[in-house]
Amino acid sequence: LETLGRVTQVFFDKTGTLTVKQPQVVRVEMLPGAATRLNEDHVLMMAGAVESYSVHILSKGIAKAGAEALARLRQRFEDGQRLCPEPEASWPGHGREYPVVKNINEDAGKGVSGEVNGHAVRVGRLSFAAAGEDGFLAVGEAAPLSPRSGQLPLRGGAQQKDDLRTRFGLLQPDEMASYVSVDGQLIARIVLRDVPRANAKAALAKLHELGVTELAMLTGDKRASANIIASEVGIDEVHAELFPEDKVAAVRAATGAGKTVTMMVGDGVNDAPVLAVADIGVAMTDGTSTAASESAQVVIMNDNIAAVPRAIAIARRTKRVMLQAVIAGLVLATIGMIAAAFNLIPVVVGAFLQEAIDVVSILWALTALIDRD
Repeated sequence: LETLGRVTQVFFDKTGTLTVKQPQVVRVEMLPGAATRLNEDHVLMMAGAVESYSVHILSKGIAKAGAEALARLRQRFEDGQRLCPEPEASWPGHGREYPVVKNINEDAGKGVSGEVNGHAVRVGRLSFAAAGEDGFLAVGEAAPLSPRSGQLPLRGGAQQKDDLRTRFGLLQPDEMASYVSVDGQLIARIVLRDVPRANAKAALAKLHELGVTELAMLTGDKRASANIIASEVGIDEVHAELFPEDKVAAVRAATGAGKTVTMMVGDGVNDAPVLAVADIGVAMTDGTSTAASESAQVVIMNDNIAAVPRAIAIARRTKRVMLQAVIAGLVLATIGMIAAAFNLIPVVVGAFLQEAIDVVSILWALTALIDRD
């Protein structure tokens, strides 16, 4: 509690902490030249199916859009639309009310993979989604989509990834994307948009009023997107395009720097290691995320970022009231002992005065429970 009141630097996770919990899917872009019979709804359905098993904050928006796409596909199927000729119509899961999902595996900070209706699906960073078994980027360009279809290996590292992004087109600075491959063939990217929490700017302004001027953002998102959110909420220091281990290193470096007392505010499983290395870890949760909460010293139970400056204010007020009660009690006790030493008060009166002083100190300390915010 005392350390919380001495915080001098606060690190914030971006997605789900400074911004709303669910970045919204705004569109699906099919990769030009990738031959496939899947459309945007198929991509969303498959990506949503595997992302529903993920704990990453971006997965929630994709899973929600996937459920909506599944409803549209089911409605078309019920309306008699049959656009899947053999052998596609015989693939596992075709015509079922829900997709058949198997072998889910999540690589923290990179993406999630699994099998949906017999297709190998990978969703996440471009390097993760497009990686072939040999580790090189792989994009199918000529062969039609079929279960476990062949792939055309493309080699060239960062240059190749830039070429792929160019083929999709440019994202707006406030947009982010998850890339989707099916059966080893990169076919689409899902574009999402993030927006700040309504009260984030006011909460950070309150931190400035409390004297906490060093506010920083840690995020794995692109720098352009991070800078937009940072400018909207009032953060000057931005650390972008970080892996989970990079966030840990940034907070550890600040924590070990002299008199700096650090706080990390985040949510989700990817934030748990970062919360653990800060002097004070603050987990924002609505009761559904436990990994971050178990690594934190402070848990915000109503998922409200305004509770961050309020927690610091409570810590400082509690310490202030504690010192007032202790000092007042010691001063009064000292006066009483001096008076008793010179026989200015009878012994019995001195005993009652000591009890009264104790009661006064306790009652004054209890005023820390009064909510003055």
